Amino acid sequence: MEEEQKEKSSGGSLFEGIYDQLPDISVKAVDRFILICAIALVAVILVGVLKANHIF
Repeated sequence: MEEEQKEKSSGGSLFEGIYDQLPDISVKAVDRFILICAIALVAVILVGVLKANHIF
């Protein structure tokens, strides 16, 4: 039984089953965190571009 699980986990994508390995965290909370990080990354890039062009 363990061998089947190892074969499934090793043969798949890097992020396959990542939600199953997180301890008692809802999928919605993880998705919100990813969304917040993406928005923050875009904001940092925009501020950098505006400062480079001496607009901000």
